[in-house]
Amino acid sequence: MFLFSAIALIVLSISQLGSYLVNTLIPIGTTVEWTGVIHLTHIRNMGGVFGMFQGQGWVFALFSV
Repeated sequence: MFLFSAIALIVLSISQLGSYLVNTLIPIGTTVEWTGVIHLTHIRNMGGVFGMFQGQGWVFALFSV
């Protein structure tokens, strides 16, 4: 259980660090080419999976209740 918790914490930390770096270094709507294969584009998804229910947070609040 300790190993699982450690791996989960490391993955969560890397994910949060990556999100922080994108939010602070890449302006919204801008694409940065890291290599010839990797392109990072900063966009905002205000909906759920695949952008469903854009701007309708009440739907997710209803499901969580």
